[in-house]
Amino acid sequence: TCRPNASYIYKVKVIDRSQNISEASDVVEAALLSQPTMIARWDFEDNLNDDTQNMLDMASPSTPKYVADHKVGDKSLSLTAQFVQLPYRVADSDELSVAMWVKWNTSTTQWQRIFDFGNDEDHYLFLTPNSGTSKMRFAIKNGGDEQILDCPSKLSSYLWKHVVVTIGKDKTAIYVDGTEVASTTGITIKPSDIRPVLNYLGRSQYTARSRSEESCRERV
Repeated sequence: TCRPNASYIYKVKVIDRSQNISEASDVVEAALLSQPTMIARWDFEDNLNDDTQNMLDMASPSTPKYVADHKVGDKSLSLTAQFVQLPYRVADSDELSVAMWVKWNTSTTQWQRIFDFGNDEDHYLFLTPNSGTSKMRFAIKNGGDEQILDCPSKLSSYLWKHVVVTIGKDKTAIYVDGTEVASTTGITIKPSDIRPVLNYLGRSQYTARSRSEESCRERV
């Protein structure tokens, strides 16, 4: 739960099985590294485990379905009428990149969620492959007006696509298969402003849009 630009002070004591306790250590001060780093990575090879040392494993309310259809590795996670939940810490930062392989198995359904990180219907950041305007859309809201970034078209369906959303200090952008398809300097809300706790793949903060039909591999 450490946050950027904050220092933390520690003292350490040691206790053994006989309840002998040492004196406190000297004071140690620590802070997060300032350079960007990998928060978590999920490969979905028959599990929801985070492959980094942060151990930010996912959870699922039902038995996850892994399928042989994949782009990288041996399998992918199918989210047809299912969703998974990410740990609350994954999106609580000033800047964030979310990268994934996605195969969207429909072409007409609107407002499904590739990801949706938030707390409720007024505090969120999400990516939908098809908004009400038939465009892939990233949107972020922190209680006030929603700030959006629309792509020229909706995400291609029935094909594996590498999709990346980057939220930076100066620009927010969406990339598909390595090509920037949309960007803006008008998004001023940071993920850390929202401090999202309910973080989903395949589910919305809005209950009416709670499920998506997609098979995807996720890297964050």
